[in-house]
Amino acid sequence: MSRGIPVTIVARTLLDVAAQLSAMDLGRACHEAWVRHGTTPAAVEACIARNPTKKGAARLRRALGADVTLSEPEDGFLELLARYGLPRPRTSIDRGGDKIDCHREHNGLTVELLSYRFHASRRAFEQYVARRRRSSHVAYTWGDVFERGPRTVADLAPRLA
Repeated sequence: MSRGIPVTIVARTLLDVAAQLSAMDLGRACHEAWVRHGTTPAAVEACIARNPTKKGAARLRRALGADVTLSEPEDGFLELLARYGLPRPRTSIDRGGDKIDCHREHNGLTVELLSYRFHASRRAFEQYVARRRRSSHVAYTWGDVFERGPRTVADLAPRLA
């Protein structure tokens, strides 16, 4: 309790809502908890371990590693790949402490979908540059996905092979 108001940790809130949310919404909630509050999968796993019979515990555990999309550019990017028959990468996953938009494990390719909403701060910019140094990394914008799709596919197809 804080000043007489009941409070809970973010991991417990995720566990409490896990049974009511769709798999996609739960995956997005886990991602937002990581981005906004630094809630790690280990913290969520510890909460599940303390409440193993809680309804939604199994769903929450699955959601921790689930591929989700978090923005219109990410959805559009996956649709673009499908339209051209290109392989679907993993999405919004944790890779070495980085949450990355898209990743192809077999060749290490990371694709970042840049938007002002998520990259308009110094911290976001610094994280983006650091990710570029740690991986085979390409970046595309909203315009690359929705206005210049064929050009983006021509650039990306050889990298996905």
